[in-house]
Amino acid sequence: MKKDTIFGWIRIIAGLFIFAFGVHLTIFANIGLAPWDCLGMGLS
Repeated sequence: MKKDTIFGWIRIIAGLFIFAFGVHLTIFANIGLAPWDCLGMGLS
């Protein structure tokens, strides 16, 4: 049970890292932002 929980958290963190890296590449390439990315940039 505990091993499954730890593996689940690792998968979530890895997925968020990959998603954030994709958003970073989109911003760096000056392609433009998706609506939710624009909201996140405005809030930050």
